[in-house]
This record gives sequence, C-alpha cells and structure tokens, in this order.
Amino acid sequence: MLYRETGNGVAAENAYRNAERLALALYGNSHPTTIDAERGLAAIYVDQGKLDQAEALFKQAQVQLTGLLGSDHPDLGSIDNSLGVIAAERGDVAAAEARLRRAIELWKDSPRLQGGVFNGENIRVEGVTGASDGPVTLGFRAEDAAIVPSGGQITAPIYSLELLGEASMVSMRVAGELVSIKTSKDFTAEIGSPISASVPARACHFFDRQSGKRIGTLAA
Repeated sequence: MLYRETGNGVAAENAYRNAERLALALYGNSHPTTIDAERGLAAIYVDQGKLDQAEALFKQAQVQLTGLLGSDHPDLGSIDNSLGVIAAERGDVAAAEARLRRAIELWKDSPRLQGGVFNGENIRVEGVTGASDGPVTLGFRAEDAAIVPSGGQITAPIYSLELLGEASMVSMRVAGELVSIKTSKDFTAEIGSPISASVPARACHFFDRQSGKRIGTLAA
C-alpha cells in the first residue's frame, strides 16, 4: 500500500506479485491472505490501466471470497465496487451502475466509524477521532492482539487455527474481515468455538473501504 500511495506503481506491482506467490505456496489459492494479495495486485492493474488483467483477478477473488464467506458478505461489495469502476472506465454505464448498486446493497450493514466509536461484527473500539459516511475496514497486526479469558474488544468464533513454528495463528471473522491473532504454540481450541481477544486502541487502523485511504487517528 505504501508503494501505491507514493505513486511507485512498479514497486507496488512487484510487492503484490511476491505476496501472491508466497501466499499461494504457503496457503493455497482459497486462503484469505492469497485473496487479499490478488485484490491488491488487481487494484494496481487498475491504476496502470490494465483493465482486462484487473477484471480477471477481481472476478477470481470474488469467486474465492464467495466460497469462504457466502454471497451476501459485505466484503464482496468492495469487489463489486472495483468491477464497477472498471466498467465505468470502459464507458459501460449500465454495467457500472449495476455493480455499484450491488456494492451499496452489500454495504448497508457494514461496520461504521462514527462519534469516535468503531462498531462492527464482533468488535467495538472506542477513542478514535474522525468519521466516515461509508463502510470502514479495520486493520491491526496479528502480534498486537492477544487472546484473553473474557472481556476483550473482540468476541468471535474461531475460523481457523494454524501452528507456525514457535507460535499459533488464530483467525476469526471480525467487522466483515478475516483477521489473525498470533498466540502461543500451545493454544488449542475447536474450530467454531467462541473466544475473546484484546486489541489495544493504539494498535487499530481504519481505512475507507472504497478508497483504501486511512481514516482519522487515535484520540490521545
């Protein structure tokens, strides 16, 4: 994302290509990490005017994400929005309108950032400045969160559990996204069982789901 924001399209494309190759090697082509890399690369192709390549990647990610999250998941709205932009760039107004209407419908119940509070599926974060009229994506590093007995900002069922050397990676569906939390290699739990996780406000980052731009800052 940094390369893209600074206008270094070649470096951004190479970074996403490497990320996609690594994710494919580690997780296969239907893992959230692989899908995210494909979507990032597709967005770079849009910036570069490579609309056919971008469309193919977005449609591939759409099929994979539908298999993971279902056909009505809000995150699919981002892909419909991107495909709508591609259609508009080609001058196909009808197709662009259809895609954007679908995106709006999927986003209607998406997580929002208002009044200094982020409310989303399975999570609530307070103490954030800034607001957004549209859907918001939450991001944090896996090592910045921790599984706790109860009372965390996140309470959600386990989606996946992977042992990675000296640590385990726990994935959960939070605020319309699959997020991962790094924990002890000795952690054990059943897939689908609910757990609680603490995520410090200072570790959370918020992005406009449509543009990808960061929203607001953490309150002091």
